[in-house]
Amino acid sequence: MDKDTWLKGAKVAFGSAAAIFLAELFGADYAASAGIITLLTIQDTRKDTFQMALQRLVSFVLFLFLAVFLHITLGLYMVGFGVYLFFMALLSYCFHWEGAVSTNAVFGTHVFMLDHMVTAGFLFNEAALLLIGIGMAILLNLKIPDKEPGLKQELQRAETMLQKILYDIGAHLRDRDALQRTREELLKYMGVLDGDIGKAIQNRDITLKEYSTFYIYYFVLRKKQCAVLEHVCQTLLFMDAAYYRTDAVADFFHSLAAHFDIKEDVALRMAELGETLEKFRQRPMPKEEREFETRAALFHVLKEMELFLKLKREFYGRLTPLQRELYLR
Repeated sequence: MDKDTWLKGAKVAFGSAAAIFLAELFGADYAASAGIITLLTIQDTRKDTFQMALQRLVSFVLFLFLAVFLHITLGLYMVGFGVYLFFMALLSYCFHWEGAVSTNAVFGTHVFMLDHMVTAGFLFNEAALLLIGIGMAILLNLKIPDKEPGLKQELQRAETMLQKILYDIGAHLRDRDALQRTREELLKYMGVLDGDIGKAIQNRDITLKEYSTFYIYYFVLRKKQCAVLEHVCQTLLFMDAAYYRTDAVADFFHSLAAHFDIKEDVALRMAELGETLEKFRQRPMPKEEREFETRAALFHVLKEMELFLKLKREFYGRLTPLQRELYLR
């Protein structure tokens, strides 16, 4: 179990006990229910906890009145409670309030256990249990540590990884075995980036700060660029490099690797790519079919790298001035 799992377990135990203590301190009936509400409301992120708390508040009002109505009209404990559970569950699933089913079932038992009419004091007691329970959950989740330090490390790992892959592609244009290993490395690392994207989304939901979407944009960018490089490797694997000069393409990949940095604008690299493409156009037309096929494949590789650079430009376009200031200084 990792640190986050231990922390959540401690929060659930402490928060539930504290909620029960507060409910008893205020003299509320069914005080244990406040602890159960805290347990069920605590989520992994602040966003999820706030959403769950709001869901419980809204559904509480609706289903408490439903329970009271059925208690008054039907009266019978088993029959009335069964009808209540049916409509409560049905409406919860219709409104996507699945997370509130358990707590509303508990409140329903409180209503149908009454052997007298529902009073204002009873309604106040139920509302107090709910507010104490969700209030304790929200309070505990205000101190969730963000994941930014880990995301910074993953960002540096991505920078190093892609820089190495760019260099390797340029160095092994004529080596099929090395290119195949690079392709496999890319496919494996794309799985790592999926995990990084998930962590970045979780960090956004923990911090509730819009600028933290930077890490989501970044890892999505790198995954898309890895997909482009994987296509490049596939093209090169089917190319017979012995029939055409590849030095210009290799030079471009090495230059791209040497200047690979999230903070660098793509304008200079786009200009360099344009110069490389122009060199291709100025070369004499191929005389052999295999030479022509190889030249076409290399041209396709360079056009793929144009997409690689455009993805970086689109990434820059999505960033807010604050994100640029915080992460690209």
